[in-house]
Amino acid sequence: MSGIVGWLMAVIDLRPCPFCSGYGEIEMDEEGLYLVRCKVCKVRTVPEYRPDQAVVDWNAFWDEFLKPCPFCGGEATTTYDSRGLPCVMCKECGCRTAPSGKWPIQSGNLRYARDAWNRRVADA
Repeated sequence: MSGIVGWLMAVIDLRPCPFCSGYGEIEMDEEGLYLVRCKVCKVRTVPEYRPDQAVVDWNAFWDEFLKPCPFCGGEATTTYDSRGLPCVMCKECGCRTAPSGKWPIQSGNLRYARDAWNRRVADA
């Protein structure tokens, strides 16, 4: 990789693939558009004119995706505790992540709660 794509790979934090926990890499397609593709399962973003937008698209996969409950396989949802801190909870059995963050309005709290829920021992 060279130029802007190589620079982005060095400074941008690409999150793991939400489908297989593989790693994504910025690529340029035959039309000169940028995308991020998982090197393991090959899922990819839609091509974008700017590499930074491809990274935003890739990282946004996690903003929508929640894995099933590791205990019962039930559907997960984002919720908030009595202090307003986000966590992820199973709709079936009620297990949940610990509340994420110290302050309700702290940016990134919801992302950390989702990352904690989606992390599995087998992914390490």
